[in-house]
Amino acid sequence: MVQLKYNENFDSIIKEIPIWSEENIPQNILDFMEKKEKNMVIYEESQNTFYCENCLEPLENFICPKCHQVYPEILLENLNTTPDMIIKDKIENLEIINVFYVFEIYGSDVILYKIRKENRYSMPPYLSKTSKQSKIEIVSSYLVEKNSLTELKTSKVLSFETLVKEMKERTAEFNFEDISSYNARHFLYTENLLDLKNTIYKYSRIWELKEFYESERNISLYELTFFPLYYPSYEYLVNYKLYDLARKVPYLFCKGKNFQEIFGVEKKYLSFMQKINISPYEWKVMQICPMLDKEALKYFGAWCDVYCSYYDEWVRVYHMNLKELYDYLKREEVEYWLFPDYIDYLDMANTMRLDLKKKDVLYPKNFMEAHDKLYQEMEIMKDPEIDSKIKSLSNVLKLNYYEDEDYVIYPASSIEDLIKESQDQHNCVRTYGEKVASVDSEIYFMRKKSDLNHSFVTIEVIDKKVVQARCKYNEDPSEDIWKVIEKWEKNLIPVIKQK
Repeated sequence: MVQLKYNENFDSIIKEIPIWSEENIPQNILDFMEKKEKNMVIYEESQNTFYCENCLEPLENFICPKCHQVYPEILLENLNTTPDMIIKDKIENLEIINVFYVFEIYGSDVILYKIRKENRYSMPPYLSKTSKQSKIEIVSSYLVEKNSLTELKTSKVLSFETLVKEMKERTAEFNFEDISSYNARHFLYTENLLDLKNTIYKYSRIWELKEFYESERNISLYELTFFPLYYPSYEYLVNYKLYDLARKVPYLFCKGKNFQEIFGVEKKYLSFMQKINISPYEWKVMQICPMLDKEALKYFGAWCDVYCSYYDEWVRVYHMNLKELYDYLKREEVEYWLFPDYIDYLDMANTMRLDLKKKDVLYPKNFMEAHDKLYQEMEIMKDPEIDSKIKSLSNVLKLNYYEDEDYVIYPASSIEDLIKESQDQHNCVRTYGEKVASVDSEIYFMRKKSDLNHSFVTIEVIDKKVVQARCKYNEDPSEDIWKVIEKWEKNLIPVIKQK
């Protein structure tokens, strides 16, 4: 099959470019596709059984009894993190799609093929075993040029400058990729990558990613064309062996005069970044809180797209060290999937105006217990009936109002009052809402007349008796203050609790 290449005005043919059809895909490419699929394992959850994807035979000690393919042993707890794993409830009526990218060089021209292979598994009524049917389709044949892609079947030209504009508008992914293949695995044929040295790719050094691409299963058209050809920073990142940054976000490294200005971290971290082939989200975490802990970076990087702004606030406002936080979460056995519970805890603590700069608030002992306790407090705080009861009760407790030349004592009149007092005094009176509403406890605030807007002493009364009085940080009042409180206590009017 031959594709004609025209000039810009489409009035003369520049050259003829031979392109593949489904019938003449080279045998070495078909062998590559088959080899990649042979490495895949299907896990049927309903039967708790592993299958060879190629033969659909149940594996025996992770060996296919039919084709004798040997698979690495897979632990059930690692199913979701195993790259060559396909997890399905049942394998009958199953569809698996694999996409294969292949470069082909014709003189100075580069063609990139996108080949889609669809495997359908079904169990006809007359058969006892599941059958497999495969269909191969060349989805696209791209002529790759310095500043554009031309889809040879349709002659549609996609300018990289247009892509830059569309990326800013977050629409490029729908114009540049076949969205029907989003749920597929995407592979790259790597045996001829070195041949790109003498093409428009000569400055990209993309062939240095050969070993990396041999094990990658999530490759995009962006990273094979647009990124290496349009962004000079791509070569810069490849030279530094920061391959994941090169293939995913080279556009983030276009400004700066030195390493620290470009990467936002000191160059002393480079060897560590290379060693772990740092991902974009892990790099973002490094910018916020530089560290040399691979597992901590992986933990926070996994949630970075959702919680990046949180990380930044924790470090700036609460002076939190993310490595320290990781060590805490590990001690408390807060697994990756439970991390949102910690976010939830901090949000509640912030709403309750707890001092998040204090270590015992940031890192509470028995995390889940602390989380649930705070949740209960929040539920009470949001209960309009409780707040209404406190306000009504305060109208009665105002009978116990006290004032002399230096001090005043008056009752809490709302949940908000309790929360503010707790915040100012660094005590736990915020948790007393339910007790106050049910008249199990009475809370009063003692203030200096010279400074009425600031907390001074928090007082709890039960059955006409002062059971505790605390200054800031739960310190005891001075002897002179106690004398005032005792004088006030003698004249307290009891509140009758309704049954």
